[in-house]
Amino acid sequence: MNVRRPRLVAAAIGAVALSLAAACSTDDEAARSKAEQLVAATSDAGVAPRLTVEVAEALYGDDAAALCDVFEDGLTSTEQLILLGNPSGRRHKTITDSSIEYAELVVRTYCPDVIDEFHDVVTELDPFESTG
Repeated sequence: MNVRRPRLVAAAIGAVALSLAAACSTDDEAARSKAEQLVAATSDAGVAPRLTVEVAEALYGDDAAALCDVFEDGLTSTEQLILLGNPSGRRHKTITDSSIEYAELVVRTYCPDVIDEFHDVVTELDPFESTG
């Protein structure tokens, strides 16, 4: 067996490990930065007073894909029912002004390119004023 081969394999594994670590570190930094932005925005707006950077980071990661993808691709009928409630009136949704403001802050932080689509959806809502 060639003596150089194990060294080359070890060097290749090390290079891959370092690149993965760097990518994870970048993702972690991006997630933390976005979470800090969101927490600052919610604090300034007076919504979600108990939201912490750690919670926002855990909920949304670095791209809030669960929310952003919905608006990017357009709402399916199932997603409309989940978000807006059943139009037959059997599944009423309670939606407050502050919950819409919070959702808008999330969209503005993580996927500002779909803010128009977000506004198109929320204009159909009839929220009530929250009492705090």
